[in-house]
Amino acid sequence: MAGAERFGLSARRWAAVNVFIAGVVGLQLLDVARQGEHWPFAQYAMYASEHGGDITWYRVYGVSAAGEFPLDRDAYYSPLDAQRLSFSFAPRPASRGHIIPPTNDMLRVVGRLYELGREAKRHGGPVLTGLRLYQVTWQLDPALANLERPTRLVLLGEVSAGD
Repeated sequence: MAGAERFGLSARRWAAVNVFIAGVVGLQLLDVARQGEHWPFAQYAMYASEHGGDITWYRVYGVSAAGEFPLDRDAYYSPLDAQRLSFSFAPRPASRGHIIPPTNDMLRVVGRLYELGREAKRHGGPVLTGLRLYQVTWQLDPALANLERPTRLVLLGEVSAGD
């Protein structure tokens, strides 16, 4: 083993290092082939292509006496954050026996979290009369100049605060 001698390693250690490297590379290739997402072997799909066009997000809006406004601060539904909240409303098939609750039930939970935060003074939001879930689409703008002006809103669900 010329490589082992060149680096001053025993043949046994040289073989172990090569098996380890081959194993790591093999697991990476297996994860890519199976389109898995097992860190550190993930294929990092978000960096695999240039993003352009539109982006769609699921956003909860509060309805108060003053009108409708997006619940766009994590303090409104702590301990959740905006990304997890949006993902929880995204359509997906039930798998492995998991039951996906109906949208209106999930909106009621968000309403309870909002009210608990308001009562604990974690945010200064108004009293809500209802909640609405929208599928919100934006035309991507590198400067984010249209962040407050989505291209399209599609109403997906609505609950009253008293529900």
